[in-house]
Amino acid sequence: MFSNACERNKIAIAKQLMKVLSLECNVLEIGSGSGQHAAYFTQLLPHVMWQMSDVIKNIPHLTERAKNLNIKNLPLPLIINVNDELDHDSKFNYVFTSNTLHIMSQSTVKQCLKLAGKSLVYKGKLIIYGPFKFNNQFTSDSNEKFDYELKATNSNQGIKDFELVQEWVSASVNSWASD
Repeated sequence: MFSNACERNKIAIAKQLMKVLSLECNVLEIGSGSGQHAAYFTQLLPHVMWQMSDVIKNIPHLTERAKNLNIKNLPLPLIINVNDELDHDSKFNYVFTSNTLHIMSQSTVKQCLKLAGKSLVYKGKLIIYGPFKFNNQFTSDSNEKFDYELKATNSNQGIKDFELVQEWVSASVNSWASD
């Protein structure tokens, strides 16, 4: 399994993560996909315990990647389907997800945010990377084309409006506090 998008954006994401993840901490990555980000980030950030997770069909590949890398801060992946109830009790300083929200329906994004909240320690942080629209406007022609391609494949997919995702995060924060 290989992702061109991961290769294109790993350096830019890593530069930002190195600013944020400067202290020893743990990170849950939701939707690890190919595992390329985890492999790259754990080598740059040896003080960060990086927990990959994904749906069951991607676990064999992620497990193989973790075993082959044999990096102490990259444990075996967790099975997490954001539409299911959380089935682990671990808490994380950060939850990271990259290039996932645009392939999820709105209801699945909300479930993902809820799961993220349940996985965070008090005052933990959620880090999201991916394409967004701002004020319902695309940031580039290529993102508009990408959105069209996503929706042609599955009408529930598509680039989300940043302000709307912020609203969902705010609503999720309120539900996190009541859990």
